[in-house]
Amino acid sequence: MSIEKTIEAIRKFNKYIIVSHIGPEGDSIGSQFAFKILLEKLGKKAVVVNDAKPPSQYDFLDVNDDIITNVNKKIDYEAIAVLDCPVIKRIGKVERYIKKDKAIINVDHHISNSEFGSVNWVEPYMSSCGEMVYNLYKALKVPINYRSAFFLYLAIVMDTGSFAYENTSPDTHAIASELIKKGLRPDHIFQAIYESKTLSEVNLLKEALSTIKTAEGGKLAYMHVSKSMLKSLKLPEETTEGLINYARSIRGTKAAIIFLEKPSGRGNIDISFRSKGEVDVDKIASLFGGGGHKNASGCVVKGKLKDVMKHVLKTVARNL
Repeated sequence: MSIEKTIEAIRKFNKYIIVSHIGPEGDSIGSQFAFKILLEKLGKKAVVVNDAKPPSQYDFLDVNDDIITNVNKKIDYEAIAVLDCPVIKRIGKVERYIKKDKAIINVDHHISNSEFGSVNWVEPYMSSCGEMVYNLYKALKVPINYRSAFFLYLAIVMDTGSFAYENTSPDTHAIASELIKKGLRPDHIFQAIYESKTLSEVNLLKEALSTIKTAEGGKLAYMHVSKSMLKSLKLPEETTEGLINYARSIRGTKAAIIFLEKPSGRGNIDISFRSKGEVDVDKIASLFGGGGHKNASGCVVKGKLKDVMKHVLKTVARNL
């Protein structure tokens, strides 16, 4: 479906729940709150409901009080907007709110999106869900103020790796330019995201870097974070976001993997893939029931860390 069908649905309903995937990050959070502002500007009511609060690195956004995580709370809504989420199960416990008689508006940029909504707008070649929400502002002729510009910029910056990834287009830069003109300070946003780490987080980086190894003649780099590392440093698993980029940055590497032994995952290993150029890690992740983008994807595999690593690395080697 197209943006036009999404706009029709937005105009039709007046009370919304806005959700996104488990493990909230910049694009999901930014898109949700920019979309919330959009709906409110149109005279509609909207609440953000997520499986959990954002990681502490996003405390500077000051949105925790505006995110409902208690799924037992009764909410009056007519439609549920699912943003930046390729499959409905990725919204976690919030799936309890899904009702057969309620519309689902699915807005996403993952190539692996299963089109689970009653309305589906999927744009795999857009940089971020934030860029899609920006296009909704333009199509609906809703003015972008400082606050909405802030959330849109955050979403785009995070999913393009500060405009360094292959998904960055001329349109992406043009949109960012327009948003900055609303009074944003890119340096302040960069510092808040990337230069506000605790000493424990830096020590986790040190430990994670010590696990990096290469394979396939240097084309593959991989690393891991064990639950004992997180426990000893008293850190949540969300603090591992971005660590994989160090493995990806090694010269000659075509693909990178990070294995995260989830402290509360009942034996689940969270696996993230990143790649350069034509290496399609979305296809690799799909072999394990996951997905995402061509150059960035993920999956969850149950088992012991050592065994899962061995199995996944063999599979990746055959598909690299």
